[in-house]
Amino acid sequence: MRFVPLLGLAAQFAISGLCLAQQPCKSTVVGDLRIAHFDSKIYGRSMTLRIWLPPGYGDPGNAAHKYPTLYLLDGQTAFDECTAFPGEHELQVDETVTRLVEEHKIPPVIVVGIDSTEHRAFEYSPYKDTITDARAPEPIGKQLPSFVADEVI
Repeated sequence: MRFVPLLGLAAQFAISGLCLAQQPCKSTVVGDLRIAHFDSKIYGRSMTLRIWLPPGYGDPGNAAHKYPTLYLLDGQTAFDECTAFPGEHELQVDETVTRLVEEHKIPPVIVVGIDSTEHRAFEYSPYKDTITDARAPEPIGKQLPSFVADEVI
């Protein structure tokens, strides 16, 4: 009988947790972030790019302007708390680049974040781990430079 109140309390906590978990995440993106998808021939799947554009990028006077571009891996964690790896925080690339441009420490720059997939280690590792995972298939990370140069850029 003593356990009934505890079970009731546990159920309340579980319901409260569900309510908190169901609240939508509020995006933390600063600036103009666009999402693009493309089919990678190298990886054989759809890939996602997160393209952050500097302030003024879309202004008619900037139509002919050429911007330097920074390419980053793990794009889903670069700009937004809502899309960061579970248990991690966003890297605040958008906030940092915005501040550095405003302080005239860097020129306006485009930042392209390449989302990783559930096959991240397989796609990024250039060599097989023969010590801790000897039976795993040969990773395709040696193709990462071609993927970036030929498909992303």
